[in-house]
Amino acid sequence: MTPDMADVIRYISDRIGHYEKPESLSRWAEKALKDVPSCRYALLGRKSSSISLQLRKELRQVEALEGFSLMEKLQLAFIFSRSVSDEFVQMLRDAQFEIEQDKEKRISRFSTADGRIVRFSDHKHYDKYFEGVYCQTGKRKGYREVRGIEEEAGAAGYPGIERKLRSRQQEDVRQEAFNGPIDYDELDEQEWINPRFPKRVKMEYESSSQAPTTQAQISVISLVTHIETIAMYFDLSNLQNKASLAIKIMEDSGENKTLSVKKFNSLIDALLICIEENRIRRSDTSIPLKSILKHLQLYLIRPLRSEEAMESISQKIQEIGGNNDDGVPPNLISESLAHLLMAIGFYNQLES
Repeated sequence: MTPDMADVIRYISDRIGHYEKPESLSRWAEKALKDVPSCRYALLGRKSSSISLQLRKELRQVEALEGFSLMEKLQLAFIFSRSVSDEFVQMLRDAQFEIEQDKEKRISRFSTADGRIVRFSDHKHYDKYFEGVYCQTGKRKGYREVRGIEEEAGAAGYPGIERKLRSRQQEDVRQEAFNGPIDYDELDEQEWINPRFPKRVKMEYESSSQAPTTQAQISVISLVTHIETIAMYFDLSNLQNKASLAIKIMEDSGENKTLSVKKFNSLIDALLICIEENRIRRSDTSIPLKSILKHLQLYLIRPLRSEEAMESISQKIQEIGGNNDDGVPPNLISESLAHLLMAIGFYNQLES
């Protein structure tokens, strides 16, 4: 961790010690960017999303922070709804803290040995505070940032895409290609159903004799299918072919491959940084920045139900606001998502 990032975390830690409910990390990143001007992120003119992503990365290993007390580390993990390691939980229990965790390994309740401090939360994505004041960012403001995608992608909605639908477990799940306008308000209220799967994608959990070590998993074939859908929409034929090949490999092998939500969040963070650092002036050949972010939000991240990844991309979309001047080269999206496929274990098959 760089010295300036340590200063930012110290700045935040010194100000959240008495809070009892989860705070917005993105809001604190904005505040730190203003109040710690020596931070290299401020000196380089970077946006708060960059420091927010770096903060999330550092807090994934909160036990490794140097110069912070055990209570300060615990408060950082709790207030910012971070998953923690089994080793950190054991350190807390050895220090006589009572600790309870949820399925995503976040600390849902803790108390000190003397009972003077007791804090609990179910860590709902939209139940966030800032400096102790509830943030008025409900579901309609958060998840419905997808409105406007129709204008970006074309008022006619999705073009008719004749998809090759495979059969899994002898089930025919063919659906006709959609060729009309999309009502995103209505869609936001509906359950996500992918044509390849007749039921909503579920989180899977590794079986273990010790319940506290359970780690949330997502289906890799579901992840790759969503990448294939995005590739087809933006006519990224090379990426589409790679995604289709990866799906065929999994279907032929019968392997139920999974990826931890923690790793998925890391991959999404890297993808967003790559997109931000390589955006260009919008042109006839580029993909509008807002459009690709909203497609990733609605058709990749949201179906896989990762709250942390959803928070990251929602923050990015909010920062863009009404800016329609930025674009992204199509090859960048194709190569970035292809690298994501390699990162989840398809390097040898896709590069042969």
